[in-house]
Amino acid sequence: MLQMTLADSFRLDGISLHSGIQVSMEFCPAQEGTGIVFAVMDADGEHRLVPAPEAVGATELATTISDGTYSVSTIEHVLAGLRGVGVDNVIVRVEGGEV
Repeated sequence: MLQMTLADSFRLDGISLHSGIQVSMEFCPAQEGTGIVFAVMDADGEHRLVPAPEAVGATELATTISDGTYSVSTIEHVLAGLRGVGVDNVIVRVEGGEV
């Protein structure tokens, strides 16, 4: 099955929708079979979260995925955009906890 990723990385910076804090996202190409992975960035490094039903921690106002320690919210907007352009494999590095 043909899978798509990005040709190159790109970065977005701005104010998050719900919390109003400064956030950054870097979209990075990923190998076939990786899927869409959110990498929460903090002082300890990168903590990967995979959007799956069992990872959903909250759905009030936005979809939040969590591993019990780290979380990222408003992922539904990114997932919809990636699906819309046909991207199957990407690592989204998130600083700020919300996209």
